[in-house]
Amino acid sequence: MKTLTAASFNLARDFVHGRARPIDEALFAYTFENGKPDAVWDTLHSFSNADGGFGHGMEPDCRLPGSSALGIITAFPYLLQTNAPANHPLVKNGIQYLMDVYDGSLQGWKMLPPEVNNYPRASWWNYDLKTADKAVIEDWSNPSACVVAYLHRYAEIVPDSFLLEVTEKAVSVFSEKRETIEGHSYLPFIELADALPIETSKTIWSDLKKQAHAAIVTDPAKWTGYGIRPLSAVPTPDSPLIEVMVESVNAHLDFEIDRQHTDGSWHPFWTWGQFDAEWKKAKVEWQGQLTVNLLRSLKAFGRVA
Repeated sequence: MKTLTAASFNLARDFVHGRARPIDEALFAYTFENGKPDAVWDTLHSFSNADGGFGHGMEPDCRLPGSSALGIITAFPYLLQTNAPANHPLVKNGIQYLMDVYDGSLQGWKMLPPEVNNYPRASWWNYDLKTADKAVIEDWSNPSACVVAYLHRYAEIVPDSFLLEVTEKAVSVFSEKRETIEGHSYLPFIELADALPIETSKTIWSDLKKQAHAAIVTDPAKWTGYGIRPLSAVPTPDSPLIEVMVESVNAHLDFEIDRQHTDGSWHPFWTWGQFDAEWKKAKVEWQGQLTVNLLRSLKAFGRVA
């Protein structure tokens, strides 16, 4: 097994401190330099809106200033990774935003509003009025399963009746798709299973394990293309999926250690194919986020010298 050398770690650290977004720099400091969680929350505030949601390029591939479910599912991991309490304004307002924009007729959340088409973005975040409702129904898990997971993480500020309604929907959708779920529909159910009470999550974890090798790309030759890679699904050794993915995870850790660029960062393996000037900026933002996330995984697996 390979280990990230001290020199390589220092190179990554210098990239994060020199070029990453303040939010990712603060998360790095929290993880590796005894930084305070307040610094993460303070920088996250710059992405928040008066309605409680998040925008302003929170997800680098979407430059929409307004709020969206996409903004929430990108912002809340920063809150959870730093143990933000339920009474923190970003948490309280974010949870309220999710309840406010819930679509009862679809029993879920749309990823983005139509206004996204007015701003630079990756092509996969285009809004199509004709297919928006259909997308929620056919790919309910993304973002809705993530959202339900966050509601469970902060269940103390969510009405019991609402939490029960959306949880029953989430479990129902998973039960229907558990034998065929793949790709980016798989990851949200990992978040859901990790947040649900153990008596509810036990069956979901069992089915996720059975489907893991179909949903996660395990061929190293395909790790620079589109798909869910092992560390995206198993970012720490605490994941219940580790028992069925340990070989692929170890191989992926080795792969990523070798893939570090000379600037110290890890680069995205995708491009927008449009809005070239904005993509150039977004790419650097992704480099910072990907680098911090990978360093956190390398640390969790004991792969940092």
